[in-house]
Formats: sequence, C-alpha cells, structure tokens
Amino acid sequence: MLPILLGQILSLGVGVAGVRLASSLVAPADYGIYGLFVSLTPLGAAVIYAGLVKYVARHWHETTDRQALKSATLTAAMRKAPWLVIAAALTAAALPGRWLGLFPALLVAASALGLLAFVQTALQADRANWRDFGVSLTGSLLRTLLPLALYALVGGKLQWLLVGFALYAVLTAAIAMGVGGWGSAWRTPRTTEVITTYDGPRFVVLAAVGWAMGASGRAIVAGFFGAAEAGYFVLAGNVALVVVSTLYAVVLQFFQPRLFAYAEETSGDIKVLTQITDLVAIGFTLLGVAGVVVLRALMPWLVGTLIAPQYADAANWLLAAGSFHLALLVPMFFHLLLIAARRESACGPAEIGTAIVLLAGGVGAAALSADTFRWFAMASPVVAWLVARPIAIWSLHRSRNRRADSAATPPSADLPL
Repeated sequence: MLPILLGQILSLGVGVAGVRLASSLVAPADYGIYGLFVSLTPLGAAVIYAGLVKYVARHWHETTDRQALKSATLTAAMRKAPWLVIAAALTAAALPGRWLGLFPALLVAASALGLLAFVQTALQADRANWRDFGVSLTGSLLRTLLPLALYALVGGKLQWLLVGFALYAVLTAAIAMGVGGWGSAWRTPRTTEVITTYDGPRFVVLAAVGWAMGASGRAIVAGFFGAAEAGYFVLAGNVALVVVSTLYAVVLQFFQPRLFAYAEETSGDIKVLTQITDLVAIGFTLLGVAGVVVLRALMPWLVGTLIAPQYADAANWLLAAGSFHLALLVPMFFHLLLIAARRESACGPAEIGTAIVLLAGGVGAAALSADTFRWFAMASPVVAWLVARPIAIWSLHRSRNRRADSAATPPSADLPL
C-alpha cells in the first residue's frame, strides 16, 4: 500500500513540475508534435508485444519457473522485432516532420518501452511494490527532465525532444531489467513456450486499436484545428493526466493482480468477477471525472503559476482532453475481466466497438466545430461505458454458453469415438 501511494504522489509532483517546465520552454507548435510522438511510442508495449505483456500478467502467479517464463517472453519478443521495425517506419512516415529524424527515435523508444512493460508487469504481479516504486520514480524523473534538458541546451529544436525521450526509455528499461532480474533471462535455457493465444495476432490487433485511439484525440485536434491548438490540447491533457494517470495506476496496481488471483481461487466465477469489475470501473470513472472538473475550476489560478501564460488557451481544452483520456481507459477494466475469466477470444468486440464509436464521433464532431468536439469529448466516458460494458458482458456469456453447449452435445453416432 505505502510504496504504491508514495510512488504515485511523487510521480504526481514530477508531473506537475514537468507541466511547468514544458509550458515555459517549449513552443505550442513543437509541443503539439512532441505530444503526438509520445502518444505513439507505446507501439511496442501496447501493440506488437501486447499479447506477451498479457501473458506475463496472466501466468506469473501460476508458473513454477519464472526464469523460464522470462526467457520465453524475451525470445518471443525477438521473433516479433521485425514487425516492430516495420510498424515504427510506417508510423513515422505518417507523422509531420522529417522521417529520418522520427523513425530512429520512435523505434528505440518503442523497443525499450516494450521491455520495460514486461518487467513492470512482472513486478506488479509479484507485488514487489518497492522495486516497482523505484523503477517508476526513476522513469518519471528521466521522462520529465531529460527531453526538456536536451531541448533547452541545443536552442529549442524539436528533434532533441524526441532524442531525449528515446534516451529516457532506454535508461529506464535497462534499470528495470537489472532490478527485476531480467538481464540474466537471456541466458536461461527455455523450458516453456508462450501460449499461442498470447503470441498470435489477436492481442496485436486489439492493442493496435487501443494504441491508435491513444493518439486519436491529439491527431484529431492537430488535423482539424492546427499544430498550435494541438499543443494546447496536449498540455491540457498532460495536466489532466497528472490526476487521471495517477488514479488509474493506483487502481490498476490493486485491481489487476487481485482480479487474476481471485479468478484462480474461484475457478473463474463470472458473476463475482463481473461485480468486482463493475464496482472498480464505476469508482474509477466517477473519481476521474471529479478530478478533471476540479482541475478545470483551478485553471485560472494554474495559469501563471503552474502553466506559463503562453499556454493560457489550454484551459479551453482541459475538460475535453481529460474526459477523452478517461474514455480510453474505461474499456480496459472489461478487457481484464475477460482475460481473468479465460475468455481471451472474446476481447475483441468490446474494444473495437468502443474505438469505432469514439473515433467516428470525435471526427464527426470536429468536422462541425471545435466546440462540438469539446462537448463530445466531455461526454465520451459515458459513451465508452455504454458501449464497452454491454458488449463485454454479452461476449462473456456468449462464450460461456458456447462452451456449455459444446459440453452438453453428445458425439454423433456417425463419427468414431
């Protein structure tokens, strides 16, 4: 309990300092592009390696040889590395700016953050909260200070923000692998293989949807309203994330390992797992909305103290940016419910359906006006809830009924037994 709360409090402080430094040092147009770049760097952890991260989270408790699990995970990650190179190249080509500058930074950052995700998932599953605290705090400091320091030292060039972020990712991943004992896993003989469900395309497809949605708000604002407005949106989102991400990290660190452990203890009791997930998701959403509303009320005071005056217009985007971030996180609780209930094959409809509704609604609203987009974004947590939960529950029970029907159907007399 203490290391989790302490880690989030210190990360909160680092995030606040980062907002102040960024708003003072970085021009809005540069910050808009940098924010879009950063939102795409989880390409490894959240897309190409998504199934492997879920594999570590789901099977860490039940494995009898954790070094073998580490070795199998890293070996599977190496097999997927060419796909990460291709994905990073295509993503960099779609970003505004010079491809040769964006691609190396994106590839390095995405690769390192993928390794970091393996280690921190294992630490959290093992409830090694103090070690996870050390890694998280170190990462928060490096992520906040290193890109801004390089940007300031070389005279305000966007490229150095990207280089600084890539360096942060590499250093944090290296520290985490040492803390988590993953460095020696490369030399461990493999005695196990990653389950095909987690190593195959299913989680990559689902994660690609989530990853794209993570950048969608910034991309919509940049595409319809320009780089400067995107800079205001990014800063507003970062202010909101100080509250939203802190809340989500605390809830997830408590909820995920306990949900998976409880699923093992109860043999996947769907009713109880659903009730737990509903309570946690509702609580998270209500607290998140309340936090964003409080931040908006404080914005007149924050501008000039925490936020540099050149970013005063970010206040107009805070409710929209914070609410849209919340909407992207709501479906994750039902995703974890399906995994805990061993219904991995049912994860697709809820996430894809929610993404389609949010993306179509966001683009349609932005095409009308900036104010219409703001109103849609503020309502998006409710939209995400109304779409994700019913589809997830329907998929869960449909999968269970199929299994029951299969077990109840006697074999045909025409087939050999």
